[in-house]
Amino acid sequence: MAESTKDADKRASNRSKMRQSLDSSFGDPLQDFKTPAAVRKISKTIDNESAKLEGRIRKISDSSDEPIGDEPDKTSLYIDQRQELVEDIEAHLKEARNIIREARTELSSGPQKNELKRALAELDETDNILLKERTALAADRIRIRYGVLSQPSNVKIGDAYMMAITENLPEPAESLYKKKHGRSGADQTSFRNRLIKAYNTKGSEILETPPEFQTNKIWCPVSGKEFEASVMKAAHIVPHSIGEANAAYLFGSNLGEGYDVIWSERNGFMMHNILEKIFDDGRMVIIPDPMDDNELISIVLSQDLLKDSRPCPAINAPYSTIHRKRLQFQTATRPGKRYLYMHAMLSLFRRRRYDVPGWEMDREQVLSGQIWASPGKWARRSMVEALALEVGDSWEGIEAVGGLGEFPDAKSPKEEKRVATVLRYTLETRASYVEEDDE
Repeated sequence: MAESTKDADKRASNRSKMRQSLDSSFGDPLQDFKTPAAVRKISKTIDNESAKLEGRIRKISDSSDEPIGDEPDKTSLYIDQRQELVEDIEAHLKEARNIIREARTELSSGPQKNELKRALAELDETDNILLKERTALAADRIRIRYGVLSQPSNVKIGDAYMMAITENLPEPAESLYKKKHGRSGADQTSFRNRLIKAYNTKGSEILETPPEFQTNKIWCPVSGKEFEASVMKAAHIVPHSIGEANAAYLFGSNLGEGYDVIWSERNGFMMHNILEKIFDDGRMVIIPDPMDDNELISIVLSQDLLKDSRPCPAINAPYSTIHRKRLQFQTATRPGKRYLYMHAMLSLFRRRRYDVPGWEMDREQVLSGQIWASPGKWARRSMVEALALEVGDSWEGIEAVGGLGEFPDAKSPKEEKRVATVLRYTLETRASYVEEDDE
């Protein structure tokens, strides 16, 4: 049965808190920490760990009220203790999630299963709040320290710390402001123009014609239709917000090649803004066509969209009509498979983390057979493993996936975990929708 507008709005509303929690302006996330009673009741270990963590939080909260003072070592110690605590809380939340998921699989529908579902939502919300602090520390811990020390000595160290965390968060996708290290208008304009030229037979003519005299439309390969420029997005496959250095490392490229990795026209194509949205959210992925290695097909992973019989404005038909449909291109240019591969992997990790309905079938649809077969390597195995654990909570079943390999200049596991934390933050700020199951 198709999902009603009311139900769809409810689903979006249920996840709006997650988006709000990722806003770059926030207070001390530790003040509101609590482990849901539902999981504490079913696990003595979690209950004991929660009590210990709450004690550590009270202790560091007392320290937060002290002035910065004039001793840099005091600030360093405070940051060390905060970082150790938030990482321990993150591990605690991950273990609690696993326990709840196992408990839910043994229950039939009913009040107890619904209570555990609510507990999972609470854990997700807490985890996303803590993600901001973990991300800022992972991105540049020294900047945090200097930010605290730059405040007057009489300022509370906790207040100075939270201000430094806020100032040093990576820029969220689609934010209302742009930091100096964000993408420039020139980069985005160049990217869009190159995509139009690469994927449209009349691309150069489109660019040469002023908008007021434009009669040519822009081609969307997913829908197989032309649209006005105003509804067409220059879609990045792997988001620019992960950063050039991180992108280069992830794909095993030289550090100096990061700009090309992110802004290559192989990392994008023009897409109707409605379809671009579900692609960003991981509700749709694009994979090689099993019947023709030179072609691509779209896979709609979202069970909601597949069941929805209402027409999507971008295709004037239900979303199910583009499920497993071959993309139609006007030119010989195709998106790079390594980018599509990474987008698919990250989408699967995120769907698994949030226990999205149907995630168990994702791997069979996206990674089965030899569709990603390559004479080379798509991405750095150790970094993808770190992402799997950070974004999806698990590496299980992924180690057998092809396309991953080793590259020179590997970072330590600790450094890769930091990179994974930053990448997860950029992904969560990019994707605004997560489906939930109905009980």
